[in-house]
Amino acid sequence: MAETTLKQKVLDSIEKLPQDASLDDIIERIYFIHKIEVGLKQSLQNDVVDHEEVLKRIEKW
Repeated sequence: MAETTLKQKVLDSIEKLPQDASLDDIIERIYFIHKIEVGLKQSLQNDVVDHEEVLKRIEKW
């Protein structure tokens, strides 16, 4: 089975929004998908921060 394209993922996601969704809702959904795609790409490239490092960074906040 063919992999779903990014365009199709975005279209499917927008289609699931309510009919009265605002332009801001649509943009927010597209941006959310973008951030997921960026995170997945970073993960595949092993460009990640381990759990212990995250906890250390949070303590500094």
